[in-house]
Amino acid sequence: MRVALTHTTRLDYSADVVEAVMDMRVGPLSDAHQRWEIYEIAVTPSASVRRYGDGFGNVAHLVTISRAHRYVEVITRGQVDVLLEDPFALPAGPARPLTPSELYDYLSPSALIPRVAELDALAAPHRPDVPQGAFEAVQHLMTEVYRSFTYRKDVTTVATTVPEVLKGRTGVCQDFAHVLIGLCRAIDIPARYVSGYIVADQPRPVQRQSQSEGGRDDGAVQRQSQSLGGMTQTLGGMTQRQGQTLGGMTQGQTLGHTAWQPPGLGTSGDAEGPNAPRRGTGASHAWVEAYTPTHGWRGFDPTNNLVASTSHVKMGIGRDYTDIPPSRGTFRGQAEEHLTVEVVALPME
Repeated sequence: MRVALTHTTRLDYSADVVEAVMDMRVGPLSDAHQRWEIYEIAVTPSASVRRYGDGFGNVAHLVTISRAHRYVEVITRGQVDVLLEDPFALPAGPARPLTPSELYDYLSPSALIPRVAELDALAAPHRPDVPQGAFEAVQHLMTEVYRSFTYRKDVTTVATTVPEVLKGRTGVCQDFAHVLIGLCRAIDIPARYVSGYIVADQPRPVQRQSQSEGGRDDGAVQRQSQSLGGMTQTLGGMTQRQGQTLGGMTQGQTLGHTAWQPPGLGTSGDAEGPNAPRRGTGASHAWVEAYTPTHGWRGFDPTNNLVASTSHVKMGIGRDYTDIPPSRGTFRGQAEEHLTVEVVALPME
């Protein structure tokens, strides 16, 4: 299936700012399960745009605007073929073994996913007796997260750690992905964080997300991810804002959602039909990829209790959210900042 994607990020300032730098991670990511055919990035006002690759294989764009400006708008458009129609089917050949560095990255604790005893206890009953049981074990863990945690907005931020999520048992897609990654790593199944999009099963109105930042800063203002309402910490004259939050929204929260009961053990999430994802459209989304000896890397979406397939388009991968916020950056000046993000992901066929 071919998917058309448009991701618009706009920053408006109350006064002129200079020396703006944005580090964008909004694709394109091509691998065995998806292939980008078209990808364009446009920046207004005119800017220097440098494309580079990071240590996890993601494509990133460094956007630099030196002259004074009152707004920045970054629009990415593309078409991607999503290829994994049946995620349960065995691949045509043996899965590529992971390198030592990949094993270290995706089995070790990370910034937001420390090793804690509670994760070990929750995961232990699902440890597979043989390597061939790893895929089913991850399915069971995914369903356990779906059933044991409550989807609720505005209770966590992008800085929330797994121990904090375990304490409250509430959160959004980013939190559930972090918990599932921790459970997989606790039973020695490599797992990584995925940032991306859910494909709508039919055309829907664009959901607009925006939030104003208050306060003035006498120096550089640093912005991590698509965020305005996350954790704020003042360090001298610099204000750091962390999180892909939009008015208190963490990654993947839409402006509304419908409760949905799982059909049992996680099924395939096709873009159409009764098992299509119910949460995550209209905004960026987060899920997990776990590596098993039988299937290699496969996606598991604990927010929807689905194994990822043609409904999921990846932007980037990392150890946890801190590796791949969709945008982060700095500007110099004394101004209030207002961020608006629009995401449209629709099937073309």
